[in-house]
Amino acid sequence: MNIYFDFETRSPNPIRWGLDNYMRAAEPLILAWAVDDEPVQVIDYTKTPHLGLPCAFRAADAIYIAHNAQFDRRIIERLFGVNIPLERYRCTQAQAYAHGLPGSLETLGNVLGIEQKKLTGDDGHKLMLHFCTPRSITKGGAALWNEPTDHPEKWEAFKRYAIRDVEALRHVHRKLPTWNFQGVNLDAWFLDQRINERGFGFDSELARAAVKLLESAKLSQKRGAAFATDGAVGSVTQREKLLKWFNESGLEIASMKASDVREALEDDSLAPAQRYLLELRLEGSKSSGAKYKRGLECAGADGRLRDTMVYSGANRTGRWAGRTYQPQNLPRPSGHWESIDKADPWKPIEEIAVPAVLTGSAQILQDHGGINAVCNDVLRSAIVAAPGNELVSADWANIESRFLAWCTENAWKLDYFRAVDRGEAADSYKALWALFFGMKAEDVSKKERQAAKQVDLACGYLGGTGAMVTMALGNNVDLEELMQGVWERVPETIQRKAHKDWKRAFLSGEDYGLKPWVFKSCSAIVKMYRAANAAVGDEGYRIGKVVSEAMRSPNTLYRAAKCDIWYNGHALIIQLPSKRRLFYWSPQMRNEDEVDIETGVITQREVFWYKASRGKQWQWLKGWPGLWIENICQAGCADVLRLGMLEVQAYCEAHPVIADWLHTLPANAATPLVLHVHDEPTLELPKGMLSHQRLEWLLTENLSAKHPWLKGLPLAASGWTGQRYRK
Repeated sequence: MNIYFDFETRSPNPIRWGLDNYMRAAEPLILAWAVDDEPVQVIDYTKTPHLGLPCAFRAADAIYIAHNAQFDRRIIERLFGVNIPLERYRCTQAQAYAHGLPGSLETLGNVLGIEQKKLTGDDGHKLMLHFCTPRSITKGGAALWNEPTDHPEKWEAFKRYAIRDVEALRHVHRKLPTWNFQGVNLDAWFLDQRINERGFGFDSELARAAVKLLESAKLSQKRGAAFATDGAVGSVTQREKLLKWFNESGLEIASMKASDVREALEDDSLAPAQRYLLELRLEGSKSSGAKYKRGLECAGADGRLRDTMVYSGANRTGRWAGRTYQPQNLPRPSGHWESIDKADPWKPIEEIAVPAVLTGSAQILQDHGGINAVCNDVLRSAIVAAPGNELVSADWANIESRFLAWCTENAWKLDYFRAVDRGEAADSYKALWALFFGMKAEDVSKKERQAAKQVDLACGYLGGTGAMVTMALGNNVDLEELMQGVWERVPETIQRKAHKDWKRAFLSGEDYGLKPWVFKSCSAIVKMYRAANAAVGDEGYRIGKVVSEAMRSPNTLYRAAKCDIWYNGHALIIQLPSKRRLFYWSPQMRNEDEVDIETGVITQREVFWYKASRGKQWQWLKGWPGLWIENICQAGCADVLRLGMLEVQAYCEAHPVIADWLHTLPANAATPLVLHVHDEPTLELPKGMLSHQRLEWLLTENLSAKHPWLKGLPLAASGWTGQRYRK
């Protein structure tokens, strides 16, 4: 028996504060629900506030289906006190995301071809805003609402909207693909719900201290900027005004980027006001205040942050997306702490920086980069274990690079990873840079390793200089600083080719605003990468050829990069080694003109287009070999993460001591896992209950032994244990 349902609720606490805080003051207004094909029924809780859930919601064999079920499930549990096992819920939004479809119910209905009259429509959204958001908040904090008795016609329309919502939900559920929302992948969603329900600890005391310090620093920097410029610049965040002031004061500086500011500070002839303002800018550009405030805003009454992960939220690849606090986007600490303790740079962060923020120790903060820098560096440390517990975490080493080498059969790199795992070689990024310039891996510097990492991540997916720029921006890496000293070491033959690339890019306006020598250095490194990893390019472009052939021959199976590929008349499908599928909907092959910027010669090429979700929009996007190889690798890594977390959960449920402890947690939060950032699962358990060495084994040898499709993929992981989050 399927029960389709949807609640309409209201709360003075906005949903942006997180479900915990929303539910703390929420009240149900309407429940619309239907059993199988039966007509939709409505309960108006404004007329019967003490009425509970319908009897059908206590049926032992029912499956409960909602759109964004995480929200509706919480209403059942927190507002009605009814606990239904997670395994009996299904979420059409998560199911849509799992197949690369949009999450908006109305957009999803349109994509699936459901008649417009069966969908909710814009009027429903307006009615929801009318009745479910406060009309105003009094000075005492009380919410004033648009009550049903004041707007009876609108209220009846709102109930009709609720009925249409459930009808649309039922139609959507019956038309959605099911392949990626069953078996292991459905189990992964159940586990995702438990992780979101349990949440992770947030150090509110540290966050409040940091916010206070940052506010005082902001005020001080504003005063300093105004004083140094005689009022011409009111804040170090005013880039244009700063540039104008510097130029008028005789200092020519290209931009307010950190690299340009640091370079300008090396000039011994700077006037005191110029140096002071540059230092203020460098310090003020590191601002983590918004993250601390977001954490304080969204933390529940018990100090935990919940519902920060969105299952398959990163579209078709199946990777998780973040919301509210978004732990995936926390900035990395600076290299300053490594100069204090190279073996364990997190130790001085926890023993020096955190106490300095908590106590507001001005001298210590100044000695270690200033308020903004230190508050930025301790942001990850705000994620904490509860008293008596500890965080246990492990991170798969180079997982994307390893998966790419494995699925493209890049032999030298696979061999090198295995040598690394045996302790016979340095890490692969150092090896790659050494290969470029004919040097020993142990002689590769930290900066050179970082440059190798950027090019490996960018060019592994057939990207060029543009991909390096995008990667650098995403990782907050300064390419100009990273490419210092590279051009002079590049062989002359590659220099000539890189110069030609820059010329074409400059003429077409696609040089990304980079200085010529930076663009050419990046281009040269790209060429050296491609020469060293020819297998990746060969397999990537083979996928492109296979896709073209598949589009011309529907329902014909092809194989590339360890994947099965075919076109079924509705979507191009790439079946991963795990058997999960990537869907590229409504694909088309189009002929497009391409103009040579130098010669003006026009050639025609065949281009793949498909439809995908971008927010609430269903848009045409262009496909190319690099996209497919990237999607395959990132999706493959997501599959490894899913299996790894499920193995951890199964191990803990079978472990007598850990299982007993799990039974002390709420049933729908009974998991040791509290967080996963990219490829790093993190657990919180009582101290000493599970070692990080055991976690490493669970994620590597144990995983490979239990899942045959992983055969030949070299998995390695390194872990840590601590009171505060470290990675």
